[in-house]
Amino acid sequence: MITAPAHRPVPQRFEFVHEWDDQFLQLFPHRDDYLWAEHPDPGKRPEWKTESRYPLSDRTLKQGAYLFGVRFGAVTTYLMLDIDIRSYYHPQKDPFAIWHMIEALEPLGLVQYVAVTSSSSGGLHLYFPFEEAQASWAISLAAKTLLENKGFKLLGGQLEIFPNPKPYSDVQTNYQGHRLPLQNGSYLLNDSWETILTNQTGFVQQWHFAERRNDVSRDQVERVIQTARQKNYSRKLKASGQKYYSDLCRDIKDGFTGSGQTQHLFAKVANQERVFYHALHGGSPLEGEALAHRIAEVVRSLPGFGEYCGHQHEIDQLAKAWARAAEHRYYPYGSNKPLVPHPTESPSEPKGPTWNEQQAQEARERIKQAIANLLDKNALPAQATARRKALRTYGVGNTTLDKNRDLWHPEAFNPLPEKQYHPIESNLEDSAPPKSLLEEQYHPIKPNKLLPLPAPAIFSQGAAGNSVLAVGGSGGFSTGDPSPSEVQAVEAPELDPPEPGPGLIREILGKIAIRSQQVRRFPRSILPPPDENYFRQLRQQSVDNHPGPVQEEFVQQVLDLSGTNPYASTTNCTASGRDGPVLEHIPEG
Repeated sequence: MITAPAHRPVPQRFEFVHEWDDQFLQLFPHRDDYLWAEHPDPGKRPEWKTESRYPLSDRTLKQGAYLFGVRFGAVTTYLMLDIDIRSYYHPQKDPFAIWHMIEALEPLGLVQYVAVTSSSSGGLHLYFPFEEAQASWAISLAAKTLLENKGFKLLGGQLEIFPNPKPYSDVQTNYQGHRLPLQNGSYLLNDSWETILTNQTGFVQQWHFAERRNDVSRDQVERVIQTARQKNYSRKLKASGQKYYSDLCRDIKDGFTGSGQTQHLFAKVANQERVFYHALHGGSPLEGEALAHRIAEVVRSLPGFGEYCGHQHEIDQLAKAWARAAEHRYYPYGSNKPLVPHPTESPSEPKGPTWNEQQAQEARERIKQAIANLLDKNALPAQATARRKALRTYGVGNTTLDKNRDLWHPEAFNPLPEKQYHPIESNLEDSAPPKSLLEEQYHPIKPNKLLPLPAPAIFSQGAAGNSVLAVGGSGGFSTGDPSPSEVQAVEAPELDPPEPGPGLIREILGKIAIRSQQVRRFPRSILPPPDENYFRQLRQQSVDNHPGPVQEEFVQQVLDLSGTNPYASTTNCTASGRDGPVLEHIPEG
C-alpha cells in the first residue's frame, strides 16, 4: 500500500539569479513591477513602461540594454527626495532650500544624503539610507509631515518623496517607481553641486557612510506619525477648532524634555481631552473619572515620562485634580451651553483650597519649621546665602525659597516677635512730655528771598488749646472768621507720656497718617513762589505796556491772585469786598 508522504515540500517563489558580489545591486532589493524604457534620443524624455510578469534580475541590470527603475515593497532601507530642475527648491534658484529640508528631517534621524543627478536634465535625487528597515508607508508619511510643517509643498515637478505617501485603500496599489542612479546622464555630486566622475563603488562607499550617520528608529517615526494623525483628526473640526487643536498638539507631542514640566503638560492634556476628545473619537464629552483616566493615560504615554517626570507616584491624583479644573474652565467642542457647577458641589458652599494651594501652604510650613529648628539650635545664619544653604538641608528647594522670601530672607524676616523687643531704658519720671508731632513736622514753604519773612504763625493759641488753621487756596493763610466752607480748627489733644517700644512707633505712624490725610484733603497751591526773575520780568512788562500809576496797581493785582504777598493785611481781609488779602504796601526796588 502506498501512503502519502508525511511532509510535502512548499513551493518556493521563482526568483532571479542573484549576483551577491555586486554591492550596488544589493542596495535596491525590490524588483517586482519594475520600470524600463529604451534609451531616448538626445534632448528627449524616455517612455517608461511597467513589467509585472517577472522581477528584474541582476544580470539584466548589469547588461544595461535599457533604462531601469524600481519601486518599493512593504519595508525600505532608504528614502529619496526628487527635486526637478525647474523646481523653486533647486540650488540654482534657492541655494539654502535643501539645507532647510535636512533641518526638517532631522527629528527622524536623517542628516546625511547621497546626491546624484537624476538624468541629463539636471534634476536631483537625494538618497537617505538607514540601517534599520522601516515600513514604507510610515517613513514616507513621517517625512511628508515634517517637510510640510517646514513649509515645503510636495508637488510633481517641484518636490517628491519616494516611497510616496499614499492613503489607505482596500485595493492594493504599487508605490511609485524611481529611476536607478548612475545610468546614462546620472552622476554623483559634491557639496558644491558639481558633477564628479565616479563608478558604482564610489556610490556604495558614500551610501554606507550616510547609512551609519542616519540613525532612524521606529519610535522616532511613530512619534512624528502621531502629528500626522492629529492633522487627519482635525479635519473633522472647523477652521478655528483645527488651529486650536493643532496648537495643543504641538505643545504636547514632545512630552517631557526636562524637569519642572509636569503641571504644564497636565494643563495642556486636560484642555485637549476635555474639549476635543468626543469630536475626534465620537461619543459624549469626557467628564469625571473617565476624563481623569484619559488624562493620566495620555501623560504616561508622552516621551520622556519615565526619565524626567518627578510626579510618577501621584499621576492619578494629579489627573483627577486637573480633570475637575478642566470641567469648570473649558467647554466641550460644539457646545453652546454655559458651564454649570459640578453636581457634587453646591455654589453656596465655600470652596476648599485647591491642590496647588495646599502644596504651597505645606511648603511654607516646612520653611517655618526649619526656621524654628535653626532658632532653637541658635544656628540661624545672618547672611542670605548661608541661610539658604542651611534651609536646603531641610529638603526645601531653591524655587520654593524664592517664592517665600518673606519667611526666611534677612531683608524681610525678623525672628523676634513684638513682645521680645527690648528698648533702651529711660527715666520716665524726669522726662518731659513729647511735643506735638504735627508741630514738629511742619516745614513752611521757603519764602521769596527778596521779601521779609511772613509774620503769621501756623498754630494760634485759643481758649480750648492749640488749633491748626486752614491753609488758603491761593497759598496764603486765612486769619479771618472761618466760613462753613473752610476747615474747622483741629484740636490738639493733650498727650500722655508714651511708652518706648512698638507702641511709640505705632503712635508716630498714626499721627503721620492723620497729617497725610489733612494734606490730601486741603492741598497747598502747587505753584512755586515768585522769585527775583519773575518780578523783574513783570516790572519790565508793566513799564512797557502800562506806564505810570498803572504799574503799581498791576503788580498789586498779581500778588493778590498768587496769594504770596507777605504784606497783605491780617486784620481786614474783606475790606475791599474780595476774598483774598489786600495789598497795603510794596517796597520799592
